Amino acid sequence: MGAGRGNAGRFARGRLPASFRSEKAVFALVVLLGLIAFLPGWAGTEWPLGLESVPCFVVGYLYLRHIGLAALTALAALPATVGQFAVPSTPDTAALFALSYGLAFSIALFVADGISLRIAEGSAPAAAATGTLRGMAAQIFFCIVAGVAILTILSSMSKGGAFRAAAFAECVGCVSGALGVALGASLLSFDEDFVARTNRIRERRERWSFYLVQVAGPGFRWGVVGIAVLWLVLGVYGVASSHATWSDDAWASLSVSVLVCFAVCLAAFRDWRPAFATTLSLLPAAVSGIWALEHAATSPAFPVVGAIAETQVVGMAIVLLSINSTDLFISPLAVVLECGIERKAALAIYACVATTLALLPLYALNDTLVLPLVVAILGAGTGAILFQPAFAAAVESLTQRREVTGTRYQTS
Repeated sequence: MGAGRGNAGRFARGRLPASFRSEKAVFALVVLLGLIAFLPGWAGTEWPLGLESVPCFVVGYLYLRHIGLAALTALAALPATVGQFAVPSTPDTAALFALSYGLAFSIALFVADGISLRIAEGSAPAAAATGTLRGMAAQIFFCIVAGVAILTILSSMSKGGAFRAAAFAECVGCVSGALGVALGASLLSFDEDFVARTNRIRERRERWSFYLVQVAGPGFRWGVVGIAVLWLVLGVYGVASSHATWSDDAWASLSVSVLVCFAVCLAAFRDWRPAFATTLSLLPAAVSGIWALEHAATSPAFPVVGAIAETQVVGMAIVLLSINSTDLFISPLAVVLECGIERKAALAIYACVATTLALLPLYALNDTLVLPLVVAILGAGTGAILFQPAFAAAVESLTQRREVTGTRYQTS
């Protein structure tokens, strides 16, 4: 506490602490190197390897406020891009691997957040890394299974090897992101300023996350469900009325992602209600992304259509990593959802923004592919943060009412 008061005094006198100045210097250096590496992408046609890590590093630092942990989070997920060496470098395959990196980075960011919170509560870095990884192992496993299963099934539907390479790279990247952050964080140093800063920021984020909790309440629940259903109906009508030549591939890839996400969520939650709510809440985003892709490109390649379907895995990962599935056996679903939103809403928003920014360098290669993917990712984040709790609470209220009615009928 004395060190914290000393730093506060330095700020009051206009002088920055040495650790703060060094972090800012390293942060500026990494951003400058990323901009230098970004320049060849505008002049040539090759996709610069690892370019997605630069904006994700910036987002990671803005959330974690630790330069070493943010760099470790961005670098640990880089193996998700190694599959680009196995396929020709095109904008379509670049979008697919950028999404794989976004999923791996989201997992790494959730692990880094769990480690930082445990350190702020007084745990040693090694114990915090071990406890976080042990507590999130099941959720990470289900996220990897969903992503790899969708890409593997889509690879059997296409003639190219982009989906197989992306499936392998995504599996390696997600495992590397989780293990790399856990192992590397145990070697980093966390001072008292970091603990005080983490606790202060967490209290501030939980304070405004309280308003998002009202989404699952009875006052706004059905209104949010109505907005999601209207969004889904408009998207389905827009896709069905376009009569595009590639619409069959779009519906096939979307059906695969829906079935896989429902099966994985059912295995993770062991309850059909949150699994059905999660799958239904992510549908409007994918349909809207396909609709936007029809207006952006007349005949897009199949990897781009599959990439839009893959965005549902990002939203599903946010849901699985935000909710503790073991609490479903001891607490009501509405309580679990409220706790998940209150604790992880800010983290889910940062993960969604980082995945979106990882796709922005794609604008240098093909600007027509950026908007549909951004629409799909932002919609998946909206579905995971807002629509899923409302759908789950609505389904629970309907099933409970039906069970009470059946019990009363049997009693009478």
